[in-house]
Amino acid sequence: MNSMRALGIDSVSIAEPPLANATFEVANPIGRQIVLRYSDLPQGFSASVFDATGRKVDELHVPAQSGTITWGEGYGPGVYFIRVEGDAESSTIHKVVLVR
Repeated sequence: MNSMRALGIDSVSIAEPPLANATFEVANPIGRQIVLRYSDLPQGFSASVFDATGRKVDELHVPAQSGTITWGEGYGPGVYFIRVEGDAESSTIHKVVLVR
């Protein structure tokens, strides 16, 4: 028998507080390539990229905690949406425009 239960104490889950310093930004939302900057993300991040019709055109999986990546080489001009995955209940969508 669990000794805590014998004392009448049930186990309790404690949620981790959100990372106060975590950041993700689109440094230039319009350009030939899009620059994404992120920091203080211990697990890195994952993102999906969609074109204006809603079709998924790319997936990004970045394991590094902080850094800068560029996106857009090889994709045509137009409006794209980058959905950055947060925890199980949240995601953020950034609108970007590729130009040539």
